[in-house]
Amino acid sequence: MTADQITAIATVSIALLALFVSIWQGALARKHNRLSVKPFLQVETSIVEPFGVWVHNKGVGPAIIATAQVYKNGKRIGNSSDSDSADISKRESILAEFGLNKEWINFGFWDAKALALGAVSAGESVQILGLTSKLNKENQQKFIQSLQSFGLKIEYKSVYAEKSILKHNI
Repeated sequence: MTADQITAIATVSIALLALFVSIWQGALARKHNRLSVKPFLQVETSIVEPFGVWVHNKGVGPAIIATAQVYKNGKRIGNSSDSDSADISKRESILAEFGLNKEWINFGFWDAKALALGAVSAGESVQILGLTSKLNKENQQKFIQSLQSFGLKIEYKSVYAEKSILKHNI
């Protein structure tokens, strides 16, 4: 084998190795980019003041909400992910299922239409349902008891359209 052949083989080997390393580095960069904007939703329920249900984005990217559904004892309530769910009468019927009076409630981001139109930013907390401060102890207890049967399912995605589902029963 001549020196020219050895040089050619070494050059091709180095080029193939560089190609492999470049492809591998590109795959790692894509994985890193996806993870660097991945949302992670969690639900927090407070049975001490301030009473309510919050959704927190503990991830590092925004959670783009696709649907939100409300459940009572594992059974879906109303049309909580339909496009007309912002209708006040639908909210009131959902509250009635839980035995709650609409005068007691701060709706926050309660309805799925509002959720579906928005996103929860990284580090942001959104109150889904809360009590007004005017309630007496008896009605506060009723609210706390109603939360025992409350469930929430939120389908959301990252900016890379990776889908996730948050299911939470209290």
